[in-house]
Amino acid sequence: MKRTTLFVLMTAAAGVLGGCAGMNQSASEGGNPFATASFQSILKNDFAPKGQAKLDRLVQTKQQYECSKYEYLGKPMPAEMSKKLESEAMAGIAYPKDGKFLGDWKAGLKIAQDGKGKQWSDNPDKPSGGNCLACH
Repeated sequence: MKRTTLFVLMTAAAGVLGGCAGMNQSASEGGNPFATASFQSILKNDFAPKGQAKLDRLVQTKQQYECSKYEYLGKPMPAEMSKKLESEAMAGIAYPKDGKFLGDWKAGLKIAQDGKGKQWSDNPDKPSGGNCLACH
């Protein structure tokens, strides 16, 4: 009985310490401390760059990192943080240089309905489809 109890306690301690060890990375280092160490290991070891699909897509943006953090903690994001992230994202929007916001809606619809893009086998020089109508 003592051996079983000791084994269970040691296994639990290893799991807790492993989780704490994963908390040392920041978003800028490309890690997500809110993902388990084993999941991070899978991402780093099992994904290989191929074509236009590079490993940089595994690195979260600041916004993704903050959203993941609060989701992991099971807490709502503070309104102040939400507003800050929103304003930073809005500042990064590049508006059309010619000032025309509406273009050929039929061509846009065709791209939106296309689910292709950002896959290793897709041509990076062609517009990426979004399969937007799957969600909207």
